[in-house]
Amino acid sequence: MKNFIFITLMILPLVSWGQTILIRSAGASEASFKEFLLKHPQSLEFMVYQASRVQNNSDQETRLFKLGDSFLQNPSMTLNQIKSLQTEAPLTLLSLRFIRDLSGKALMREIPTQERREWLYLYCKSRILLKEGPELFACPTEVASLSALKKKYPVIEKVLVESFTWELHENSEVVISKQTPYQWTLLSNAHHPVSFFGTYEQLLNQQLVFENLVEGSCDEFSLRNLDFELTARGLFYFSDSCTRRAQPSPEKSSWMSDKKTWMYVAGAVLAGGLLYSMKDKTLVIDTSALK
Repeated sequence: MKNFIFITLMILPLVSWGQTILIRSAGASEASFKEFLLKHPQSLEFMVYQASRVQNNSDQETRLFKLGDSFLQNPSMTLNQIKSLQTEAPLTLLSLRFIRDLSGKALMREIPTQERREWLYLYCKSRILLKEGPELFACPTEVASLSALKKKYPVIEKVLVESFTWELHENSEVVISKQTPYQWTLLSNAHHPVSFFGTYEQLLNQQLVFENLVEGSCDEFSLRNLDFELTARGLFYFSDSCTRRAQPSPEKSSWMSDKKTWMYVAGAVLAGGLLYSMKDKTLVIDTSALK
């Protein structure tokens, strides 16, 4: 009995609805969707949800902080580990500050020319994004035109440079370290995020493909590779008069209300299996059966 209670307490938070995440269908008006957001401030738009996930990466920060211990003994190995780690995911605010401070210390030492160049890339990358403290070393910069990205990929609405969010408008631009690789994340409320690690010039030369989050209409729509949390918390916007959830509301039937606790527990137990079985598959919902 104790084991059952423990498992239940661990599972229930995972399947709670939490804050609704608003997701726009690819065919819906972007302007109407934004007006809908203003009328529902208690909800979270998909792009903000994705940006918040990027800005929280405790595993990355822990791995970086541990490198501080190895720096004094083997700065070359530390440099290679940081270079490798930055390719995995966008750097958080804490990670950027750590890299700025550590690279600054490295540049004050006598190190080989090639290593100095690599440490300077890391220092300038973090220093220019953070815009904090004195500039201890000269950092060549370039201007990245985000409006050029928007012109090439009209579906994107925001751009993350590492974990910093940039809005898109006619003259959007960001000052970055020249010829330095960054984690770029292109966001839309209607598409899966697209990430690329490289320089701005390399990014412009890519031919990126954006996958719709949801397709179809209110009567029948498909969810394209959404994880369990988004499927459970998502509200899919087709128009002001037409929004749908992937799952029916508990109020739809009395037996749901009477037995929702058992449903939550059973649903959580099955979640792991569902996530695996739905991998790389499309979930189709016929809402006419829910009316």
